Amino acid sequence: MLTEGIEGDILMMADMEGDWREELITALPGELRIYRTNIPARDRRVTLMQDALYRSYVAHRSMGYPQAPVPSYYLGETEK
Repeated sequence: MLTEGIEGDILMMADMEGDWREELITALPGELRIYRTNIPARDRRVTLMQDALYRSYVAHRSMGYPQAPVPSYYLGETEK
């Protein structure tokens, strides 16, 4: 299961470190936890926070609106 080992109430899922991969931020009494991957990135991309739509979604989510942040462009691999 993907959430195995994750504890606390989920507060945010966003690209907080600026490497285009999203981190999961949770809260437990007296602490914040940030979960991120330790798998090295295979490519370099622009940080998601530079995308105005994504940044807007993150701002709305931080105010309690339940939508997940999405970029205004496709993040997947393109076929060649």
